[in-house]
Amino acid sequence: MEYFGLEHFMDLTEIVSADDQFLENAVEILEKELDNHELSVDRFAKELAMIAK
Repeated sequence: MEYFGLEHFMDLTEIVSADDQFLENAVEILEKELDNHELSVDRFAKELAMIAK
């Protein structure tokens, strides 16, 4: 049986940072589109995906 050291796992700070960035992007879109009554879940998701690239 082979054991793996910690170097084989992702740094948890990277995960937290990615989550934080995702939430910041989501809030930015929602604030920008707050008055847009035509904003749909599909459009929101597409805009969020474009920012993430």
